[in-house]
Amino acid sequence: MNLEKADNVSVTVDIWSDRRMRGFLGVTAHWIDLNNDNLQMRSQLLACNRFKGSHTGERICEEFEQICEQYQIKKKVDHIICDNAANMKKAFTTCFPEQEDEEDDLDDSDIWNDLTVEEQERVEHSLSAKTQTRLQCFAHTLFNWL
Repeated sequence: MNLEKADNVSVTVDIWSDRRMRGFLGVTAHWIDLNNDNLQMRSQLLACNRFKGSHTGERICEEFEQICEQYQIKKKVDHIICDNAANMKKAFTTCFPEQEDEEDDLDDSDIWNDLTVEEQERVEHSLSAKTQTRLQCFAHTLFNWL
């Protein structure tokens, strides 16, 4: 498995109940593999686990984090694709809290001139830091239109 070598991983996550009302949580990883100068898209089922109890955002987050820990991918995850249910939204705002959107006041062209080299490096590192984004599943979006 080349997942260990991947720098960036996207995951799809879904939770559902079968006809007997038994819950399951499925997680699939997706990444691009560079093999002998060939780019190949890869996907792998990471988990399709029985999920007992309430499908709360906190419990989904705990299970998802355990799966990420098992495969050592939490810091590699760029995008999380899931449905738009309130419990999924809560799960991934808990797992990956987003930074508050702040308005940038860049009207002052001299704003960066008085930074030391160390401060400039810190700002550049912050701007290039990986951020996780939760995106709504396209298929779930289409189904809601019907």
